[in-house]
Amino acid sequence: MIGLLTGKIVHIFEEALIINVREVGYQVTVSNTEDYSVNDSLSFWIYTHVREDNLQLFGFLTLKDKAFFLALIKISGIGPKMAMQILSGTSINKLIIYIESEDIKSLTSLPKIGKKKAEQMILSLKGKWSAPKAQKIDQSFEQLRKEVLSALLNLGFKKPSIEKSFEQLEEWTDFQSVVKICLNYLTNA
Repeated sequence: MIGLLTGKIVHIFEEALIINVREVGYQVTVSNTEDYSVNDSLSFWIYTHVREDNLQLFGFLTLKDKAFFLALIKISGIGPKMAMQILSGTSINKLIIYIESEDIKSLTSLPKIGKKKAEQMILSLKGKWSAPKAQKIDQSFEQLRKEVLSALLNLGFKKPSIEKSFEQLEEWTDFQSVVKICLNYLTNA
């Protein structure tokens, strides 16, 4: 079984990437392919989904992302493809907050999630994931996140790396502190 692939992106499809690893191209399904660029060199934690007629690789930038994906596909009615669509709709930290606060309205705003599926997610996942210390998602948080993302993109960092740096944050205090922590992570990664 493949656990990790490190290589260069050579082609981008709507829902997948072709990653060249030592002259072998692996097709890896990822969330938000628009966040990647051809020639990006990245490592992906891999989940291999085997069906009778198909073998499919799903890639994640962090082990936390992969673990959350695995928790999602254990829920009745959520397969790997639907789980990736859910993860494409929002960040894992937001999903955890929605689940912990039993926010059915926010969950049903995600692709392919109706009220029943949202209730199943809450029942299955509530209390199993630690909520981020930034407990509230409000306009000021979203604004700060957008400003930090924009600043780091303007400095030449790629969105997947920036998103990974966001996971290192214990709390979103102010612009300068967040940028400083993210820059420290990005320059030492």
